[in-house]
Amino acid sequence: MVLAIPFSWGALSAQRHLVRIAAQAQKTNLRLLVSPAKVVQASQMLPGREDIPQLLKKIERAATRNGLTWSGAEYRFVPPTASSPAALEVRWAFKAPYAKTRAMLIDVFDSVRAVALRELTFSRDSIDSAEVETKLALAVFVTDGVVAGGGGKR
Repeated sequence: MVLAIPFSWGALSAQRHLVRIAAQAQKTNLRLLVSPAKVVQASQMLPGREDIPQLLKKIERAATRNGLTWSGAEYRFVPPTASSPAALEVRWAFKAPYAKTRAMLIDVFDSVRAVALRELTFSRDSIDSAEVETKLALAVFVTDGVVAGGGGKR
């Protein structure tokens, strides 16, 4: 029997949860798809909430480097839940040639860790149109915790 480990994103509660899962798996001879240590290690590789300004700059650079105007983009911080980590969500609608949009997305995936597509929609006014209207929603997963020495939330 195989057991997948669910993600729980509070740092201490995640570790406790993973220890319980590992102990339960050993008692019942279940094989884990991912070791608890690897899940904790992966969550520690996420950028921090304090990195959001730099993450936005990386996305903006990818857009401008590929000839796209970075205006009208909306972004917000999405707090963590029991099933997903905190995220920076970026939504942006623009018109550009498909090749430029594709190149920008490749740049984003090359330069920003822990990024995922939430939505990607293309539409054209006509088959002859070189410009494609794109609606894009990205999620950049980040850690959310206490800032060292700051006493507040990140």
